[in-house]
Amino acid sequence: MTNSDIDKMEVGHRFCLKYMQSIPRRPTSGVVESMVDTYSMQTIIELKKMILLGRLCRLENSVMAKRILMARLSQDPDAQCRNINRCGIVFFIVQVIRKHGLLNCIEQFLCDDLFSGKKRWKDLVLFAID
Repeated sequence: MTNSDIDKMEVGHRFCLKYMQSIPRRPTSGVVESMVDTYSMQTIIELKKMILLGRLCRLENSVMAKRILMARLSQDPDAQCRNINRCGIVFFIVQVIRKHGLLNCIEQFLCDDLFSGKKRWKDLVLFAID
């Protein structure tokens, strides 16, 4: 998803928020988002990526998706970026995790193969985003 695509989604998102609240088109986006108590579209996308990571990490070890995830997480992130074929969803999720300071959770997961429960992970993610 390009920045242009995200910008277009942001415009539509703000329009819908204003329409839902019967707010005129003039108020700034920050005012509208704070009145409705919501996040920007970029933040919502990042939140969904981190929630997806939590779901993948809690899968059974026999599931192919988890084995692929473990292999990709074990690779050097910088090496992933140098090879264009390796820049997949796991790479982008790790970037988001790093941005929000939750990389230690992934490192711990790789060491002991234990991941936070659904509620705990969601609370950590929401706390990191705010």
